[in-house]
Amino acid sequence: MPLQADTSHRIMLKSAIEELLGRDAWYALKETTSLTPWRKNVLKLLKAIRISIGASVEVRDQTWMEATAVRLRKRSVLVIFNVSLTYAQCRVGTI
Repeated sequence: MPLQADTSHRIMLKSAIEELLGRDAWYALKETTSLTPWRKNVLKLLKAIRISIGASVEVRDQTWMEATAVRLRKRSVLVIFNVSLTYAQCRVGTI
């Protein structure tokens, strides 16, 4: 009997989360029915990206660093807003 849905994208997501945040983070996300752990871990990833850029990009100027910091802050705010909005929609029953 063939698979009814392609699950290969889930394996890639699982591998990425385990490699970046650890196996415990994957299990917490896999088993949750709440959006809070997803928010927490996505914000951790954005923080790791920010630290990685600061530690590994050798040729940079102040303007580029400021623009990058602004983009990452916007992403963090979007994550917080989207999780809050999705949670509110679930509570109201519109999703």
